[in-house]
Amino acid sequence: MSTNYNYNELAQPFSVYQEVSDSKIPVGEDPSYTDIRGVKLQKIKNRYFYYLDKYEQAYGYYLLFSSKNTKQNISGPELRKLKILIVNINDKLMNIAQSLKVNNDKTKIDIKEARGDIILSNKDIADQNKLLKHQNSIFKDKHTDLISGKQMIKLGGVRNNYKWKTYFLLVILNIIVFGLLLTLYLKALNQ
Repeated sequence: MSTNYNYNELAQPFSVYQEVSDSKIPVGEDPSYTDIRGVKLQKIKNRYFYYLDKYEQAYGYYLLFSSKNTKQNISGPELRKLKILIVNINDKLMNIAQSLKVNNDKTKIDIKEARGDIILSNKDIADQNKLLKHQNSIFKDKHTDLISGKQMIKLGGVRNNYKWKTYFLLVILNIIVFGLLLTLYLKALNQ
């Protein structure tokens, strides 16, 4: 990723071109939280490495130009400008690192809250499941009672039908017996 910058290029901020190339990081149609976070972190990483490359070159120039052993010494004001540039780039690197730390801390809090929400949701689901099992048990008991009641009604109907048939048979037998007795009585009277 290393690029050779001249002093003026080292002083330039993160370029518009760099911002446009960041936007070309692929993301699907329906990105998840992880996808979006990955893209944002990639943008921060690109920016960090951009400034890190500038920092390394500026620091290398500073060491080269400030050394008494090289013949490439530059004047004091130019050297101070380079030193200020190095400090500015370092500040940008520190700000990026700080924003990553803040982002990570926020993500930890978000994960902790999400974990708490998940635990509460799981508890609610478990409670609802317990209630449904209880209601299912009551339903099964009522269903069993209903089936037992239907069986009792059916059995009662069979018994009732049997009783009616028995009564009918007894009435017919009584009529036959009465008829026989009447016939015997009349024969006895006639004799």
